[in-house]
Parts: sequence; C-alpha cells; structure tokens
Amino acid sequence: MTVASVVNHPAEARRRTTVPRRFADAIERPFLIDCIRNGIAGQVVVLQAPSGFGKTELLAAAYEILPEPGDRFGWLTVSAVDANPAMFLDGIAAAFGLQPRPAIDRDIEASAQRLLARLAESGERFVLFLDEFQSAAGEAFFACCSVLFRHLPDNVRLVIASNSRPDIPLSRFRLRGFLTELLSGDLAFTRTEMRRLLGKRMAANELDAFAELTGGWPALVQLAVPLLGTTDDARDRAELLDGTHRTFRDFMSEEIVPRIPRDMREALTVCSILADFPLDLASHLAGVAVEQRSVRDLEDFAPIIVPVDQRPGWFRLHPVLRAAFSSQLQLHPSERVLALHSKAASWFAARDHLEKAVTHASLAGDFALAAETIRRAGGVNIFLRAGHSVLERLIENIPAGDIYRSPSLKLIYALVLGKRGRIRSAREIVDDLRDSGEIDELGLVPPDGELEFGHIEGMIDIYEDCHFEDEQIEALERLLGRLGPKDTWDRGWLYNHLCIAYTRRGDLDRARTNALRSLACYREERAAYPQIFMLIHLSLVTLLTGRPSAALMLAREAEELAQRTQWSDRNLLAIAHIPMAEALYQQSEVREAERMLREGMPFVARGEGWVDLFVRGYGILARAQMGLMGIEAALGVIDRAEEVAIERDLSRLRLAVRILRVELLTRAGLLEAAAQVISDMPALDETVLWPTWREWGDASIVQARLLARTGQPDAAIGRLEMLVERAAGRDHGSHQLAASVVSIEAYWAAGRMEDALAALQRSIAMAQPQDSLQIFLDEGQPLSQAVRGIVRRFGLSTFSPKTAEFVSRIAGALHQVNPNQPRVGTDLLTARESEMLEFLARDATNKEIARDLGLTEATVKFHLKNLYAKLGVGRRSLAVSVARKVSLLGVD
Repeated sequence: MTVASVVNHPAEARRRTTVPRRFADAIERPFLIDCIRNGIAGQVVVLQAPSGFGKTELLAAAYEILPEPGDRFGWLTVSAVDANPAMFLDGIAAAFGLQPRPAIDRDIEASAQRLLARLAESGERFVLFLDEFQSAAGEAFFACCSVLFRHLPDNVRLVIASNSRPDIPLSRFRLRGFLTELLSGDLAFTRTEMRRLLGKRMAANELDAFAELTGGWPALVQLAVPLLGTTDDARDRAELLDGTHRTFRDFMSEEIVPRIPRDMREALTVCSILADFPLDLASHLAGVAVEQRSVRDLEDFAPIIVPVDQRPGWFRLHPVLRAAFSSQLQLHPSERVLALHSKAASWFAARDHLEKAVTHASLAGDFALAAETIRRAGGVNIFLRAGHSVLERLIENIPAGDIYRSPSLKLIYALVLGKRGRIRSAREIVDDLRDSGEIDELGLVPPDGELEFGHIEGMIDIYEDCHFEDEQIEALERLLGRLGPKDTWDRGWLYNHLCIAYTRRGDLDRARTNALRSLACYREERAAYPQIFMLIHLSLVTLLTGRPSAALMLAREAEELAQRTQWSDRNLLAIAHIPMAEALYQQSEVREAERMLREGMPFVARGEGWVDLFVRGYGILARAQMGLMGIEAALGVIDRAEEVAIERDLSRLRLAVRILRVELLTRAGLLEAAAQVISDMPALDETVLWPTWREWGDASIVQARLLARTGQPDAAIGRLEMLVERAAGRDHGSHQLAASVVSIEAYWAAGRMEDALAALQRSIAMAQPQDSLQIFLDEGQPLSQAVRGIVRRFGLSTFSPKTAEFVSRIAGALHQVNPNQPRVGTDLLTARESEMLEFLARDATNKEIARDLGLTEATVKFHLKNLYAKLGVGRRSLAVSVARKVSLLGVD
C-alpha cells in the first residue's frame, strides 16, 4: 500500500494502531507476560522468532494485562509503508492518540526529536508496542530508528516483535541492563503447555515424540490440535506425528520459506537429504556460497536451522521444515535427487566421514561406491573406529546381493548378525569365507597371518559364548609377540579378547591388565568407541573383585565418553549403564539402578550379543524390582531374560537365570519352589559341569542360603567355607563378600556364635570401605535377626564406632519406611530403649525415669538391662559413652 493510500484510508490507519483480536482459545502464558512486564520496567523488550511463535498473541495479551495507572499504551503494526520515516513517525503519534500530531517534515531527525520531546514533556510512561517490525526496511527507515533509539527518553518504553533480528542499536540498552530479549527458545511451548493442549489427544509417548519433532513451535502445535480432534485416519495421524502432514507443509511454504533469502533457500532445500551438514557442504551441493554468511546471519535462522551441539560448525534443519523441503525436492526428477546423494557421498568419503559416505552412496544406488568406501576404510576396522550402530546402519542400506558379492561386506555382515543374536547365521558366513578361500580377497590379511579375520571370528566366538581353551589363549599371546609398537589396532583387539578369556577363567588380575593395555592402545589411536568398551570391561572386572566404588568411576567415564562422542548410539549407552547400575545398586541407590536398567536392557537385548551383559543387567534389574515392587515384578524380569537365552541359544544365560530364580524365590520365602528349581542344576561337586567359576560360585551361594533357611545350617556352612577360601585366593571379592554375608546367618542358625560374629566383622570389613550396604539388606529379616542376636550376645562395644554404625544400619533396615535408604540412628534399639538412653544422657535416676514414663522401677531396670546388653556395657556411664561413639546419641 502506498503512502497516499494509507493517508487517504482512515480505516487502514486505524487497523495499524488497533490491537489485533486474540484467539478465543489462546493458552495463557503468565511467565512470558512477567518477562515483558520486567522488560518494560527496564526500557526495551525484543521478541525475535520466526512466524508462528505467538509473538502477536503474546503482545496483545501483555497490552491488555500490563497497563498501570499513569501509563499510556500504544500499538503500531509496522508495514511496508513505514519504510517512509514520515509515515513511521506519524504512525507512532497516532498509536498514542496525540492530537494535534507533531508536524513531520523532510528533516527526519528533527521530526523524530520533536516527537520524543513531546512524549518526554508529558510526564506519563509511554509504552509503544511495535508488531511485525521486520515489515519495514531501507536505509531511511533504519536511520529514523537509530535516531529514536539514541534519544529515547526514560519515560518511553518499547516492546518490539520481529521475525528477524531488528537492525537497530541495542548495545547501549543491553550494557545498562535495560534490554530484555525473548527468542524462539523462550517462546516455544513447554512440555507442560503442550500437555495442556494435546494431553487428551495424544498418548504420553506420542506427546514426547511430537514435542521432540516440533521443538514446541507454537503454530505447529496449535495446527495439530483441531486435526487430532477430528481425524480418524491412521495415515493422517501418522503424518501429523512425523511432521509430514500437508497442513505443516502449507504453513512452512506460506509463512517460513518465502522469508528465507534465496541463496539459503536453495541450500536448505538440497540439504534436506542430510541429517546434518556443515555450510561448505551446503554450498557444494547447492552451488551457492552460503558458507560466507556470518555467525550473526546464521543465528537469525534459529530454529529453522540450529547448530549441532556435538559437532562444531555443523547444522541441522528443523525436522518439519526438512520434511517440507524434502517434499519440494521430490518434485524434481529422481535423477537429481540421486545425483545429490552421490555428490554428498563423494564429499563425505573425501573427508573420511565413513558412515555418511556409505549411507549416501547406498541411497544413490551406488553400491559399488559404498562397498569400496568400506573396503578403503579398512573394512572391519570401521567397527572399532565408529561403533556397532554405525556398522549396522551402513550394512542395512546395501542389498543382500551386493553384500554377498563382497567378501569385506560379508565379514561385516557376520559381525552385525552376531550382535543381533543370529549367531548361527554369523558362524555360517565366517565358515563359508574360510572354506571358499574368499578371505584372500579381503585385502585385510597381513603377510604374517589372518589377523583381521581372526578378530571377527573371535567376536563370533564371544557371541556364541564359546569356551577359550589353553591353545586359543596361547595363540593370542603368540600373535601379540609378533606385533610391533605401531600395530596399536591389532594389539588393542588381542588384549580385548584376552581380557574376556581371562575373565571367564577367573584370572581377574590378568583380565584387568589386558583391559588396561587395550585401553592404552585405543587411547593412542584416539578411537572413542573401543575406549568406551574397554572402560566397560574394566568396570565389570572391578565389580567382580568387589570394588564397586572404583567400578562406578570407570563406568561414569565410559558414560561421559559415550554421551560426548557416540550420542546417537542408545545401545552403547545402555551397555555402559550396566556396570554403573550394578555399582549404584550395591551402594543402595536402588531406584536409580532400576531406572537405568529398565530403560536400557531392551536396547541391549536388541543390539548386543555378549552373554555377560545379559547376566549382569537382568540380574540387577530383577533384584531391584523385587526390592521396589515385589517378587512378581522380579520374576517378570527373569522370564524376559530366559526368553533372550532361548532366542539366542545361550545355555550359560539359561543357567544364570535359574540360579537367579532360586535366589529370589528363597529370599521371598518360597522355599519349596526354590528347592524344585535347584534340583535340576548340575551337582556343585562336579565343577567341570559348570561353564565358568561365576556360575559355580553363584550357585554355591544360593544353595547355601536355601540350606540355612530349611534347617540345614551345617551343610550350608561347609559349602560357604569352601567358596570363601577359593574366592579369597583368586581375588574374587564379590563372591567372597556374598558368601561371608550368607554365612553370618548360617553360623547363627547353627549356634556357632563366635563364628557368626567373626563372619559379620569380616563382611563389614570388606563392604564398609565401598559402602556396599545393599548386599546385607537383600538378605532381609533372617540376616537382620541374626545381626540383632549377635549384638545382644556380644554388645556394640565389641565393634569399632564406624563398624557399630554399619551394624546399626543392617540391623535396623527392616524397621525403616524405605529400607533402600537406610539412616543411621536408633534402629537397633526399641523405642523404649531409646527413651532410656536419652534419660541416662541427662543423668536421670531410675526413680526419675519411672516417674516421667509412668513405669515401675522394676520395668525401668528390665529395659536398662536389655540396653546394656545391646551396647555391651555393664554400667550407665559406659552406656552413654558407647552410644555417642556409635551415633546413637548426639555429641555434647
């Protein structure tokens, strides 16, 4: 509209100065209104975000709510006519209803200053709302704005809404703390707001996915509300939930795309084939020089494009905009799309982005390029450099025919199948490669043997849970002897295999040594994925030695490295959480351990083949769920573990599940059911029938516990003493501690009081430095009663103050509201005994105690006798002294 038409059309002038009508079902956003209120108390408020972020709606709400006595609020919807400074200044005057309006002449600076002077003279607070600020442009407009902002009186406040960064001088206000900026991230709907709008229309998991998709972009959320309420079409709903619905495309095409500069629009269109990209790749694909844009330019495009946190200099498209651009790209001939994928593949391959190169080569249909890229990258070494998830994504895009024509791809496919649990199929491929002589075509075999092929074959052995014979271990050691210092990749592999072999054999010292050597190799190569796995190995071995605190540190290091370098690999993070959860569980962080494993084990079951991870993960998850939810929940976990054992044909996992079932049934008091399950296990005296020392040790403990609780404590003691002796000799700390804890109950049941006391002291000496309380709590009431009996027999004075405190936590665990969060204090004493102790601390006589508590003196003496017995003392002063030392009383 021309200047003359605005002047000659009063209705248009009124429209520009009238607050737009608000949505009838607008969601109230009090937090943002408060932000604007606080910003007005400063001087300038800027709302900057693309269309559809509710800027006008928010300004209209603030305009209604915020005026205070003595305020004059004015509204101006900026339009193209304001490129003429005279029109802009006249619009501001009209917004405040100034009559007569200040004269506007050719000297724009003088006119602006006259307008500001008139506002300043009033003494009122003027608050000007400028909506659609980006609609005006040009040197004259920005020169006028510069004058206004340089000379803005203190009683004039501005609230500006713009789709792009307003080109006005704001630094002065920012420096003085008078500027409030609300950007797209601030204006996006929160999860709570989305739940209020969509909660009845979406399931919780759908809402989470939709929030991730939209990023809380208000227009996208509000567009979905009526559609979700009316559509019964499954396809329509699916398109809404994945961002491809035509309503979303129309919004992007009409409101967002036209506002993107032409060069960026072309670049972003072709980049819709990419998950993320650097600007030089965008320029390469589009043929335009977008990489020359400044950081400030790029910030203006948020959230249309946003930086990728984990990759400096890389960006990604908003998922809904990417879908819109992708649909536009599909209108082009298919040859162009294929050519773009091919071009991207070549660009990635030249820069060693192997996964992306292979993926785009496959999408271009250039499977020869994909196979060649994998071969050039070292084939199976991609597994070490990039990780299993990358390897799986690479292989899934290549047709089976192309895989089986390439020995390198076949070998990688075997590894992927092994991870997925299809071990027989993986073994068939490996055997076929060896028998057919195709391994000579791999281009990976060094002159001195089939080293790389042996690595993959060894991994299949691990997934198949094969036993490592002496000859195999010796062969691995010989291979190591032939390698030089520079062969870090191959040495890392071999140390890894030796770590697993020695762990299975129970030689934990050698297992740890080889894990550390492997980790050192991968750190030298700066390869994150294998480092993460070796940290997990170290953590698991450290747990077996009975050091959960050290294991927790290693697991946290693995988690941090996975989150920083392998953020998209949910499976790897879930694996790192297995030793972390076990360590946390042992330290009584039961809920956190349960959450980690409940969320992570489904990923592990789908994407990992190593049996030890299943044994450890499902074992801790079952124990945690038993403590939190009961035996039924725990048995459900065990049933799932057995399903995995059957699906993957893992006999050792099936045996571990049966041992775990006996443990939990016994602890739940279902002794007949536990006895039935244990009767089907191999005899413990026949150690050759047990796959590894761990299953034999676990079975020895569960059998001894069952014997102790079915009236056979002497048989239990014989089994446990043998296990403790063996475990102590080989640094099997976890089994030594578990056997010692169960033996406390067995000795007590057999009437061997001195031995029970020694077992308790020995157990606490191992557990207390690691804060491993949970192993005692899991034994439940039988152990608690035995520990209370030991205290009554020998007194707390038998123990050091720190040990006595630990004893109190064990003995009182069953009497707490939440046994998984033990507290130090008077749980060892009855309520009456605690009262007696308080009176003794105040030097009260028996008569005074009896009078205050309404008891007879005989009753007081009875309670004091019991108190003295528990504390292991014979007189009042010692009782108070011991109680203070063991934290049963506060210190003076």
